[in-house]
Amino acid sequence: MKRKGGMKIPPFFLCILLRSFMEKTGMKFYLPLLFLFVFFMIEGCAFEGKVSDGDELTKEELDSVPPAFEETIPTKLEFDSSKFEISEGHFIVDWQFLSRVIFEDGYINDTLAMVPVFHDEIKVLDRKPIQIRGYNIPFGDDSGKLHILSAYPNSQCFFCGGAGPESVMDIKTKKIHKKLKTDAMLTFRGVLELNDDNLDYLNYILNDAVLMESD
Repeated sequence: MKRKGGMKIPPFFLCILLRSFMEKTGMKFYLPLLFLFVFFMIEGCAFEGKVSDGDELTKEELDSVPPAFEETIPTKLEFDSSKFEISEGHFIVDWQFLSRVIFEDGYINDTLAMVPVFHDEIKVLDRKPIQIRGYNIPFGDDSGKLHILSAYPNSQCFFCGGAGPESVMDIKTKKIHKKLKTDAMLTFRGVLELNDDNLDYLNYILNDAVLMESD
């Protein structure tokens, strides 16, 4: 950064010299001009140290920029598969892992709703194959291809027992399953979808799901 040098003689000293000169020479008529002169000299000193638009910053000055003014570049979320147990290409997740989500008041398609904010470790699983196990919750879907899986039995689930919305998942199966029992323990594999903008479905959706086993 190139800075211009300031005045070597203090403005007040110049004022004293000029006033003495004017009094000796009888130039009192120009006294107001003296104060204007001193005023602009002082203002000039204040601006001398400022940086002009064309100046370049030195490395030392760049390093001294406060953090608040530094540009923040969002980092891309990286998926670390080593954090998960894998079964035949599917990441095994449990309900405790899926509970890392908070809900904030907001709007979805102009409708007041609790909008989910997923933890970063959950976000990296979006659109990835997972395996999940839980309780089957009865759901009035005649197609037999849309089911609800829960971390808790029917009496304690999100719909009947007051558990959180993060404890249930929509299961969209490839095959038709119309005889699944209430509270049956089921294991599904499919592709996880995180839903924060469609009120017709739950916040967790398992697409192309395949039923692995039931108790």
